[in-house]
Amino acid sequence: MTPTQASQLLGKSRVWIYRLIRAGKLRPVEKRGTKAMLIPLSQIKKLLDIPEEQVRPIFPGALWGYDRKGQPWLVG
Repeated sequence: MTPTQASQLLGKSRVWIYRLIRAGKLRPVEKRGTKAMLIPLSQIKKLLDIPEEQVRPIFPGALWGYDRKGQPWLVG
């Protein structure tokens, strides 16, 4: 997800997200062929201290799916 999407998901400002990137708490990756900065969902989950659970995606490559309880959740 982009820093803007991450800020919306976390309910924080984009400045806060970029400060976390500069501090090394978030490690974005650059999309090949572009200058787009993307933050993996697994890093967002680690930041929020969410335990890793198996999530069944709604279809291959989907960003969200269902956890063990059948609740919608982010894949990553």
